[in-house]
Amino acid sequence: MTVTDEQPGLEPRVVRDDSPTLPPRAEAVVRRRRIESRQRRITRMQAGVTILFVVLLAALVWLGYRATLEVGGGSDSRVTDPTAPGYLATPVHTIVDSYVVTDDDGGYVTSLLVVPDSSGSGGTVVPLASIMVLPEPETFLRDVYDAEGLEGFRSRLGDTLGFSIGSVREVPVEAMVDLADGLPIEVENPDPLIVPGEEGGDVRYPSGTLSIPPEGLAEFMAFEGADDPAPNQQIRLSQVWEELLARAEGRDHDGLPEGEATEGAESPVFGEMVDQLAAGDVRFDSVPLYRQPLPGSIIVVAWMVDPQYIDGFVSKVVPLPTSPSPGRRPSVAVLNGSSDPDAVSAAVPKVVSGGGEVSVVGNAMSFDVDTTTVEYLYPEEAEAAERIAEQLGVEATEGSPPDNPDLDGVSVVVTLGSDLAP
Repeated sequence: MTVTDEQPGLEPRVVRDDSPTLPPRAEAVVRRRRIESRQRRITRMQAGVTILFVVLLAALVWLGYRATLEVGGGSDSRVTDPTAPGYLATPVHTIVDSYVVTDDDGGYVTSLLVVPDSSGSGGTVVPLASIMVLPEPETFLRDVYDAEGLEGFRSRLGDTLGFSIGSVREVPVEAMVDLADGLPIEVENPDPLIVPGEEGGDVRYPSGTLSIPPEGLAEFMAFEGADDPAPNQQIRLSQVWEELLARAEGRDHDGLPEGEATEGAESPVFGEMVDQLAAGDVRFDSVPLYRQPLPGSIIVVAWMVDPQYIDGFVSKVVPLPTSPSPGRRPSVAVLNGSSDPDAVSAAVPKVVSGGGEVSVVGNAMSFDVDTTTVEYLYPEEAEAAERIAEQLGVEATEGSPPDNPDLDGVSVVVTLGSDLAP
């Protein structure tokens, strides 16, 4: 059989076909089968391409995830290759929540900060002294809560400590009794706790080993003795919480009493938080405080947050803090310009200790940078940049806002050079 293939503008092409001629109906069946076969091949090819694309996409997501894990976990939404110059990623900031134990009238008893571990179990607990004073105006922490409520407590405390608190939840004092599980809590008390009064007052809690019954926990945790240092109060609270969480291990606390929460709170309810902490390792820490006389104030002596040590405390307990209010922490980009893949991880705690909020991490446009630089992009951020530069052992210099839209909002750029390599 001879078939002529004619195309416009071309000479007719003759194709020789020696196959036997088929009846018209048989030819139609053969054509249909060929078409179906071709469609099946195309479908298989499309499926293969789809699977390959999914595998490649998963690999790229994994690379970005691994890169941002180096600074505490992060989500890569900009560049697919974390090893390439110019790669940028947004780190996942540390979650901090607060729980306030309240009495039967809704008044303040005690409180703590909780930083859950990213693994989903365990975390860091920071009990807060009720006599810690928050500035502007000088007010005891307990009085801030009683006067300003949940939102005021969250705002004032966050501004004082230098990081955003995600939510605050009330915990009725009955929950403490339930956690004690009917058994007393033993506490090592270094100094006698004295009720203020005439002739030196009366000893309410002697020094040594104390056995606090469950129904007496609220009074003990809220107690403020005469000349009782706030750091000692934090130590006592840590002992109580440590024992309560140890007893919580292996038990379900979904039914613990629960109070109100700040609007839009996404933190676990108290019972869930207890179960999460008890399921892993729990670390305790204390806010650094110092004693300061306040002439002309109704508060004669105040235990204030120590500005010399607070940023170091934050970098340890809240590795990637969020600024509690605009301008409280400058937004910082930390870029690796060296050949050391761990340079960013090592530098981030220093940037936080310098008062910065790490908003962007990634790579500089070159890995051959010799000298680390700290550039402030706006004149009003010069002082903040100097504090960060001091932590890194360099001096801050003035820069100009970059054209890269991924750095919009950043006010300080730290570019790490080989001089910081170990």
